[in-house]
Amino acid sequence: MRVRLTGRGQVIGAADGACFERGAEVVLDARAADGWVFGGWFGDAASVQPVIAVTLEEDTGVEAVFRRIPQAGVTRVFAPFPAGTASVVLQGPFGPYTHGSETAWDFHLPWGTEVLAAADGVVVEFDEGIPRNEPGRPPREGPANFVMLEHGDGWFTRYVHLDTDGVFVEIGQAVRRGERLGVTGDTGLTFDPHLHFETRGADGEPLVLGFAESLRRDGAADEGDVIVSQNRAPLVDPGGF
Repeated sequence: MRVRLTGRGQVIGAADGACFERGAEVVLDARAADGWVFGGWFGDAASVQPVIAVTLEEDTGVEAVFRRIPQAGVTRVFAPFPAGTASVVLQGPFGPYTHGSETAWDFHLPWGTEVLAAADGVVVEFDEGIPRNEPGRPPREGPANFVMLEHGDGWFTRYVHLDTDGVFVEIGQAVRRGERLGVTGDTGLTFDPHLHFETRGADGEPLVLGFAESLRRDGAADEGDVIVSQNRAPLVDPGGF
């Protein structure tokens, strides 16, 4: 059984008004639009971890909740990895380990995970020539492979610790939210494979923003939070009937 829940600005109770049997495949699919975003839970509705799809191990109910986040005035982007992928935030903005004055997030992701544009932009800089850290050795001090995008109103995002030769875009290329930029790797100052995602203002100053997938009202993602991406390229209307 496949169930697709959609809606905007409303609360939907147990899907189809019923529970689902063991082995059913349940899919919650909702696209952020007009500021409405989606969080879904299986079983205990008090859970803070949303899910996109799951094969049920036991009979259970499904609840989907739609709400508007973040607060007005906060720039919102999507998580920079594929829809349905869950990641723990290892370190948030101004983190005490390595972020200092940076508005940056470290997302724990396996090696080779696709890195996606968090918002529409243009590639202004990248590097893919830094070699991988050798297994068993301390992290290499120095630069890492990365992609930097400039966005329409003059702010920037950086995607760091990409794999060697793991960048799929070119300088000057326009990309849409959800398009592939590269893949994660182990380059630069890393202890485990992860993606360092950084935001900067027009003059390079820190830029605080919110994530569409965050369950916090202001869109924040802090250390220890689990973010389940809803990032996919927007649908293109083919026109016609």
